[in-house]
Amino acid sequence: MKFNSPKSPTSRLVTSKALAKNDPFCGGLPLIVYHAFLSVCRHTRPPPKSPYHRTSAVAVKSPRFQPLFTRPANETMPEISPLFQLQFPDDIKQIVELAKLPDLAGRRATPSLSSQITTWRQASRSANTPNTYSPEKADLILAGLWLLEGDLDASHELSQKWETPTGSYWHAIMHRREGDFGNSKYWYRRIRKHPAAESFQKLVQSETAYAEYTKELANKKELMPFLESWVDLNQKAVRNNIDPKLASAVSQLAWLEWQIVMHHTLS
Repeated sequence: MKFNSPKSPTSRLVTSKALAKNDPFCGGLPLIVYHAFLSVCRHTRPPPKSPYHRTSAVAVKSPRFQPLFTRPANETMPEISPLFQLQFPDDIKQIVELAKLPDLAGRRATPSLSSQITTWRQASRSANTPNTYSPEKADLILAGLWLLEGDLDASHELSQKWETPTGSYWHAIMHRREGDFGNSKYWYRRIRKHPAAESFQKLVQSETAYAEYTKELANKKELMPFLESWVDLNQKAVRNNIDPKLASAVSQLAWLEWQIVMHHTLS
C-alpha cells in the first residue's frame, strides 16, 4: 500500500512527527488510518448468547492518493497491509502469500491452500509450536484461513462453535460469501460493536479511491446500518456481472475486512 509523501502539497495525509517518534510503526501513515488500527486492539464486549445455529479487474484510481490495494483479482493476493505486516506471524503470512484474492461468490481457491492450512492446524496443536493458541482462537484463525481457501463448510463448522463477537464475525462473512445475505446480516448484528467492525467502517469511509462504488456506505454513521449496507453492496457486486470495476472494488474492501478481523483474532 503506497501513500503520497506527506510533503506533497496535494496530499491529504496528515502525519505526526511526535507520534512517529514515539511509535515508529505509525510513521508516514495517515492519522485516521493509524487511529483506526489502534481501535482494532481494544477488547471485545462480552459474548452474546444465542440459541440459533445454521442447520482481471481494473484498479480504481484516485487523483488524491492510490487505493489500498491494486492487484487484479486473478493474481496473487495483494500484499498484507502495512497496518498488519508486523502483527501477522510468519506461519500465517506464508499461507496468505500463496493465496488468491477470495472470490465474492465463495468459489474454491485455485491452486488449493488445503494442504498448507491442514499443516498449520496440525502444527498449532503441537507442543513444540512457537505460538500457543486457546481452542477458541485456533478454531477462529482456521475459520478465517478456510475462507481464503473458499471451503465455506469447513469455515462454518468452526465459526458456529463460538458465539462470541469474533466467532459471529467470521460466521457473518461466511454466509455473505455463500450468498445467504439475510443470514449474514443476522450474524453481523450478533457481533455488537466489534472493534474490528468499527475500524473497518472508519477505513472504508475515509478511503476515497472507491468512493464511486461505496456511496451507500458513506452516510451510515451507525455501525449496524453500515454493515447491512456492506452486505447489500456485496450482493450487488455478485449479481451485477456487467460491472467488473464494482466487483474489483468490493473484493479489495472485503480483503481489507478479512485482514482486520484476522488481526483481531490473533490479538
